[in-house]
Amino acid sequence: MGDKRDKDAEADANFLKELTSNDEALAKRWEKATGGKLSKIITAKTLDDIVFPTVSAEEGITGKQGKALAMLFRAKLSEQANADLQAWARIAYKRDLFFKSSARALVKAEDLKLFNAALGMGNVGKINFTSPKTHLEYTPDLYGAIKLLVKDRKIDVFEVDAGLLSNLGGHYRSDIDRLILYKGFAPDMAMMHAVHESTHAIQDWRNLSCDENNFIEADAFIAGAVAALSANKNFVGLEYEAAQKKAVNLVMDGQATRMSKDWSKAYDGVLKAVNADPTYKGTIGVRYEGSDQEKSKDEEAALKDASLYFQTKQLLRGRRPR
Repeated sequence: MGDKRDKDAEADANFLKELTSNDEALAKRWEKATGGKLSKIITAKTLDDIVFPTVSAEEGITGKQGKALAMLFRAKLSEQANADLQAWARIAYKRDLFFKSSARALVKAEDLKLFNAALGMGNVGKINFTSPKTHLEYTPDLYGAIKLLVKDRKIDVFEVDAGLLSNLGGHYRSDIDRLILYKGFAPDMAMMHAVHESTHAIQDWRNLSCDENNFIEADAFIAGAVAALSANKNFVGLEYEAAQKKAVNLVMDGQATRMSKDWSKAYDGVLKAVNADPTYKGTIGVRYEGSDQEKSKDEEAALKDASLYFQTKQLLRGRRPR
């Protein structure tokens, strides 16, 4: 019995020490609310007392504070407190609190080196499929076009530190053409996230409207998975591994076409996984609309021009996009 108490006390002390190193003020609130014990159940009301001062800060949230918030998922949360902490995390991202604190614009070629490599032909060269739901066709030249639009500052790319809170890899905003990549991921994961978010950029610049927001996510998860498994067949880290691999195999075999029943079935498997993900449950059945009409017309033409320019460069190099 004494050994267990000693181990519990050590775990409590280590947790408090780590929490303090990331956010001293939040750590003090956690210690006051729980007596410094991980065994204490945190209710929704107690959680609000602990996190509200952090998530309501207008000046933003640092990456270390994001780590502190993420640590709370290791505490003993009531079911409602767990749901509320996930909601607070989404609010922090939505309010750009991490962006305010640590955004770094990736403008120079050196800054964009990893982003451009992610969209290289070795990764996106096998992305060639038509979505059964959005009806968009995704091809390598479109990812090359996104690289050119970023180079011309028509799409702004930023690196942001969110302390890996909720493991969010990136975010694309169609209203301001801003692509965010969150720090802290291994290179292969970061590459997959870059392709995923670039897929959202393609959707925006193609002036996409569709019946459900989660359709655009299914498209992006498939594209990201194709890139990840093209770069490394032993890649580990797909969000919905079983469903994504079925879809990826069809894409790589050239079977992801409009008339393929197997492709539609595999796509529905990915969509089902997205719908079951707590991150996207709130957007099931919500219609997706791209940018305003006038802007979208200009963007669609710009994307087409960039795509043709990219294809021409590839042909001149003797590398026709697949």
